[in-house]
Order: sequence, then structure tokens, then C-alpha cells
Amino acid sequence: MTPHSNHKPRPSPRRAQPPRQHTAKTAMSLAALPTDILLDIISHLATAAPVARLAQTSKALHALVAAAGWKTFLQHAFPTLPLHHGEAQPLHDDGAQPWAGLARALTAAARLRDRHAYVPVVYTDARAASGNFLDGYAAAHAHPFSPYVDARLVHAGTQELVVWGAGEDLVGRFRHVSAGAGAGAEAWFRLDGSTAGHRPVGGDVTAVRVGAPRGRLGLFVGRASGVLELVSAEAGADDAGRVVAAFHVPRGAAQGASWGSVGFVDLFPGDEMLVSGDRARLGVYRLTDDHDRQQQQQQQQQPAATYSFPGPAGPRFLHAAKPLSDTTLACALGGDDEPLRLLTLTPAGPLVPLSTGKPRRLLSKLPSSGGTDSSSRQTTVRALEVLSPNVLLSAWDDGTVRLTDLRSPRAADALFRDRAYQPDEPLSSLLAWGGERFVAGSNEHAHLKMFDVRRPGVGYAYAEAAAPCRARGPVPAPAPAAAAVSATAVPTGRGARCHALSGRRCGFHACVRHALYRPSSVVILQPRPAARTRPARVHALAKAGDASGSFYVGLPGAVAEMRLGEQDAGVRPQEARAAAVRGWRAEVAEYSFLEIGETRIDTVMDWDGLAWSEGDLGLRPRAGAPRLVSRTLWDKGRVGGEGAWHRWDARFWAREHFEVTSRV
Repeated sequence: MTPHSNHKPRPSPRRAQPPRQHTAKTAMSLAALPTDILLDIISHLATAAPVARLAQTSKALHALVAAAGWKTFLQHAFPTLPLHHGEAQPLHDDGAQPWAGLARALTAAARLRDRHAYVPVVYTDARAASGNFLDGYAAAHAHPFSPYVDARLVHAGTQELVVWGAGEDLVGRFRHVSAGAGAGAEAWFRLDGSTAGHRPVGGDVTAVRVGAPRGRLGLFVGRASGVLELVSAEAGADDAGRVVAAFHVPRGAAQGASWGSVGFVDLFPGDEMLVSGDRARLGVYRLTDDHDRQQQQQQQQQPAATYSFPGPAGPRFLHAAKPLSDTTLACALGGDDEPLRLLTLTPAGPLVPLSTGKPRRLLSKLPSSGGTDSSSRQTTVRALEVLSPNVLLSAWDDGTVRLTDLRSPRAADALFRDRAYQPDEPLSSLLAWGGERFVAGSNEHAHLKMFDVRRPGVGYAYAEAAAPCRARGPVPAPAPAAAAVSATAVPTGRGARCHALSGRRCGFHACVRHALYRPSSVVILQPRPAARTRPARVHALAKAGDASGSFYVGLPGAVAEMRLGEQDAGVRPQEARAAAVRGWRAEVAEYSFLEIGETRIDTVMDWDGLAWSEGDLGLRPRAGAPRLVSRTLWDKGRVGGEGAWHRWDARFWAREHFEVTSRV
């Protein structure tokens, strides 16, 4: 072949290259990583959005996230909630994965609580006066009913059942669980107490509990007359709405008119045993099989064991009793120097006292916020909330909520107190969401003290992905941060963006992880449009589950449903019609709130054994009263993109929040 020939040489065949081995310098598919490494990556994701985006990258990762990824995320985002330790209940009827639906519900609820975003809906009896909470009660002579409320997820988690006592009547509502509170179909019922022989006042409902003994849904109802009954709540059953069992309530030595009423009803784990009693003596009942139901209607079931707490002048007043386990009871007493007691159910049958191992002097009343110590150390515990078989919360008349771990030698492992608004306000009721948040109801006013007890940097924080980086913190700055320079302050320039490799955070994302920027608060319920004419205490608190979009508040003459929502959507027409069928009204109420800052006080050990912690125990109120935050009429459309960095719901935005040019 000549050099000038037009014929091109034929290329030699290329040899097949051997497969490249994965080294530190070669890329590897994310889906090819071992499952435990992928789940560990998911556990470090701060919010649900990156988990959802990861599931969209490939079919393999989508299957992994659906099967185990969302559960792993929940275990680290909400470590103290018990929901992810067992089987997830279906939250929606749209066929969504249970764990994905649970993550959606929990993260949305956490975001709305952080932003103080509620929609209170108040239910009142349309056949009676409006009651204490709404208008028209000032001239009335009748005392409004005191509702005791309970709620529970039923029918495999597809429906929510809430029930309360309205005088001698029993009122309840079934609602299909759906994406938002108030969005599901409803069915109300009202059981007239007078037709069953219960008189007003003397036959009023004083305790109620939803249970499912032997798999049959029922309502345990205690009355002021000392009657304790089980009412069937099985939909479509022949005995629905009828009394299917009666229990003999042990009688203690009465010291007053209210001592003979049934003061509390609660169920042991598994709904196989019941604890109840009047104000002087409690009893434990073993719930029998269904074949004995006809016999139970004819004769009252006797308690398997009873107990009364003796005092110098007679038995102590029993406010509550809650099972900690299958054999242990926690009891709340009134007017005692050791108002928190434990009982254990022995194999032989009787109840015997169980030592808490706590110093008696530290289980009594704390000094008042005025700095003067009372000569009497007697006080009252009105409510209990069980977090685990060894950990419980208790609400005290000295204004504190105490967390007690029975495995610890301390009198209380933490003490929570409102140190900014009303430190000595007695507390009447408790409701907890794991060990992260709990609500305490006031015994004097329609106040709900929302305690945020999350540790800084631990658990889910929606604000991690709520807004882009910037050098300034969220608005408005909390009161303590406005008076002093916080440790989270960062300079402008380099501090305007987060740096993932070095771990350095911008001003905004450094602040949202600080305890100052997620303070506890006091929510004040207010009727619309009329003003309340008399003080209204909180009688009871209840929720159907940790992932529910609302909880319930028992007030004099009314029950308020505190729905989570960023807009005041009002009451749907179908809701109002469903309530009206049973003679009830459903109306939207207003609320204001105050931020009260940090409320947790840890305990320490001293040389003499045990002591409360840190100097003054938070007994002295903080300087300056907290600011009352109410709905504003300011045009939010002027805010623009600045609203992404605001801490509160848009209903509470004000012009001055956005006029400050520098924030800590």
C-alpha cells in the first residue's frame, strides 16, 4: 500500500477491559451500600424531606425507605414516643405506607406546635345555657357541668372515639381518621342519663374511660352517686349503649359530700384489669369473660383488692390512681406531706404499699415563689401521667410538674415550673407526648401550660429545613435573647451560610437548635366573640394517640378540641350538623399565648444525700412579665419572603417583628 493510497487502515479490535474494582477513588452507587449503612445515613437526616427525596432516587431505595427507612427516621427524630416500638396504626385511608403516614403526621404536628398554630373548636350543649366558657352565664343560677374526657383510637386505628360526661348524660363522637383533624366523617351519640334513672348533680358523670376488655369496645362510667358501670360501645351490637356490667365501688370513711363519688377510672395494660374508687378507697377489678355478662348485669362485680391511705384524722383524699405495670399503681393524694404513693398487687391478692426509695422531705411541698417557706409541708398531687413502667409525671398544687424515675434515688429527676407567668398556679391535669412535650391544665383558669422539654439538638426540629440560611436568627427573638448576647450569635459574612464539612452553622440554623428559640408557653383559651364572665378551670385533658392532630380540654360547661392548623378554617357545615343532631353546638374559639422560656430544673446530689438543684429551684419569678401574643389584623402580604424566618403562625405576625435589622 502506497502512502498516498485512499484506502484507510483497518483498526485493530479493542480488547475487552476487565471490570474495574471499587476503590477509594471510584464511585459506588448509593443503592449498592449495605442496608445497615443506608439506615445509619437515614438516622442522621434532620427532617423528613431528605428521606422522601432519597426514596425517589431508585426503586431499591424506595423499597428500603418504605420498609425500614421511615421507622429508623422516627426512632431518632422522636426517640421517646412509643409508637415506633410496635406496629404502626394506619393513619389514612389512602393506602399510604403506615410508617410514611406516621412520619407525615408526627412531623406536621411538631411543626405546628412549635409555631403555636391551633384552631380551638368548642362544643357546648345547645339545649342548656351557654355555660361558663361562652356567653350568657353571669345571670344563670345553674352550675355548669364539669366534663371528664377520654379519647382513643378504635377499630384498628381507623376511627377516633372521644367521650365526655355532660351532667348525667354521656356524650361521644366517632370520627374516621384522615389527613387532618376535623376532616373525617363523624357520628355523634348522646346517652340520656335521666332515662337510666340518674338524677342531675347526684348522678353526674365524674369519671370516664374508653376500653376494649376481651376485644369488645366499651365505656367505663363513674358517677357522683358512687355508681360504676360498663356501657357497650360496639357499633351495630344489640347491646350498644346499654349497661353490660356493674361494679361495686368500695366505700371509705366519708369526710365530705364529694367523697362518695367515683373519682377516677383507669385500665391496666391489656385492658384486663380496672382500678377505680371513691375519694377514700380504691379497688382493683379483674374483668371477666363475655359469657358472664348476663350475670354481671344482675349483680355487681366485687373488687379483687382494695386499699385506703390512712391519715391522722381519717383517710387521705384520693385524686387519681394510674397503673404503671401489671402489678404497680401510682396514687395521687390530697393534703399530705407525701402525696405521691405507690402500691403493688401481690400474687396472694392484696394491695400493699411500695416504697419509692425517695426521701420523704423531698416529696413534699416546695416554698412559694414569694420566697417565704410555709410551716406546713402538706400539698396535693392532682394528676398523673405514665411515660413508662418506671417513669411518671405528676402535677402538684405548688405549680410544679415533677418527673420521677423509680429506678433513681432522687426525689424527682427533673422539675418543671412556669417561672415567668404564674409560678404557684395549681395544676389539675396532665397530658404527655412521650418525654418531649406535655401539657398541664390550670386548676384556676382556662390556661394550658405547654412544656417543651426537648434537649437542645436532640430530636426533630422542623426549622432545620424551614428556611434557607442567613446570618440573623429567627424573628421575633425570645425575651431572654433580646436582653443579652446569646452564645449562638455569629458574625455576618462567613456566618451567613452553613458549612456541612466543618459543622459550622449559619446564624438562623444555630439559633433554632438553641433552647431559647423553642420555649415553653402558656395558651389562654378565649371565647369568640363574647368575653368569659367567670374563671374556668381545666377539668381534664385527653388525646386519642401521639400522632393525632388534636387533643381535648374539659372546661366548665364545654369541651374544647385543640386542633393543629395554620389557618382558622372554622367549623365545617357537616361537623355542625352532626353535632346538632345530638343537641350540641360546635363553634370556633380564640386563644392567646405567652412564651415563658426554659422550665426544666434538673436535680443534683449533695453531700447529705439528695437535694433539689441549682440554687433557688426556679422559685423566684424571672424579671419582667412575658408578653401576651394575640391575633393581629396586620396585612401579612407585605412580608414577602421574610415570613420564612418567623417562629410563629402567620395569625400572630406583626410589623415590628420584621423592622429590626439585626437579631441574635
